[in-house]
Amino acid sequence: CSDDVVFNNPSVQGLMNNVFWRALQSKATLSKDGTIAVEAVTLKETLTLHLSSTQVKTYVLDNNAIDYVSYTSRETTPVTALTTQNGKGTGKITITEYDAIKKTISGTFTFVIPYVTSDTQESKEFYFSQGVFYKVPVSPEVVTLVK
Repeated sequence: CSDDVVFNNPSVQGLMNNVFWRALQSKATLSKDGTIAVEAVTLKETLTLHLSSTQVKTYVLDNNAIDYVSYTSRETTPVTALTTQNGKGTGKITITEYDAIKKTISGTFTFVIPYVTSDTQESKEFYFSQGVFYKVPVSPEVVTLVK
């Protein structure tokens, strides 16, 4: 028995196709136009939540080109790349807290992306449920000047 307490701060985690998933690293990038991208990575996967603002509210993932999720897995060849963008999936992302002083963002997410397997042409669904992002550090977008 141990009295050690482990804090997962910051963290992005959830159930990916009913299996517990947690990012090894996470960060959020705030663009000059006010959009924000919360990126969560594992050794072979990248999950990015793209949002039109940092406003505390629920963002619906539908035919919107600004609010969407993208997921990439490098575990397969070819690389699996899925998105809810342009009506290819459904779901929602809720920002529960945006701390402009401490520069962190927290919230929840859930989504479903239908897809067809490349080898068998079988229709499947990729989904996240009970998704949480907690106190993910927010940095401004870095703009590189070209001389």
